[in-house]
Amino acid sequence: MSVKGMLQQLQVTFDANILLNLLEFYGFVTSYKFYNERVLLSLNGIENDTTRLLSKAEYVGVNHGRVVWDVSVFGVSVNFPWRNTASECSNMVIKSRSLCFKSKIGPESFFSVVGDQPYFLKNFTNTISTSKDCLGVRLQDLYNYIDVKLNDLKITIVNSDQSQKLSILEKFSASLFMAFCVIPDESILKQLEVYVLIESLKAHFSPSVYGAFIELGTYLDSLLVRGESELNCVHPPNIVSDKSTYSTFGISIISRLGSVDLEVDLENRGDNSSVLMISMQDIYMVQFPDASLLSSTMLSIAPFSAASTAACGSCWPPPHAAYPLSME
Repeated sequence: MSVKGMLQQLQVTFDANILLNLLEFYGFVTSYKFYNERVLLSLNGIENDTTRLLSKAEYVGVNHGRVVWDVSVFGVSVNFPWRNTASECSNMVIKSRSLCFKSKIGPESFFSVVGDQPYFLKNFTNTISTSKDCLGVRLQDLYNYIDVKLNDLKITIVNSDQSQKLSILEKFSASLFMAFCVIPDESILKQLEVYVLIESLKAHFSPSVYGAFIELGTYLDSLLVRGESELNCVHPPNIVSDKSTYSTFGISIISRLGSVDLEVDLENRGDNSSVLMISMQDIYMVQFPDASLLSSTMLSIAPFSAASTAACGSCWPPPHAAYPLSME
């Protein structure tokens, strides 16, 4: 089956009540297991990794139908309003010139961009004692691939009367390549792998931005507490839902950023406040579960430079200084 479409001017506003209803609906959907999922879960009783994987792959090959997506959305605007502690309204606005996602047949089309094969393919031989093509089953056939492109994405926070506008992220474009495993709850398979490519990114930070995020976090926490109380009223705590006892291998996120500029406004002297400029180039980040299923992150940045100046001064930019920085 294939789905192809184009949509112009999409505007979405998140309401607190609607968000709670969506969370409740999501909890209901995820708690229900379809017949195909129950069959695959029943195969988890097979202890041998190779036999279990081949049994699941054979079942999926017969019963799984692939959906080919080719959808483009232009003029995307997402609004997330909330009230702060002073009962004043604020609104986070996320805008993008276009959002496009398209299905891919395999990961080969992305190799030339990433310059390497996916992590789940490279490390598969370390988790199972067979080759990547075991008895005619190719590992890449057990995944669905989607290419997502975001163009001219920006994030701002505005107050109710539009008198104050805080820019969080200036316009940037991003490419995402995602691989979804078609076999759920399989410990030796990565459930999701995401590659993120961003050429340049400029972000702004200040005490005002920090305060806005704190207020947004407080608002979201109150929503979650309210949602849990309403769910307990609908579903009494003595009724326990049927949840799988098996843990998945998790996800991995590989990010590559050409350059990142962070502007920190200290807001210490009004119009003459000091500004800290941080510039980083060639950032490569990898986050994935390690052998003990704990999240680990590797970060590599080079070069790294930082400088501070008064916002009204004329001494910017300063002489370039580079400091190699790598953390692992």
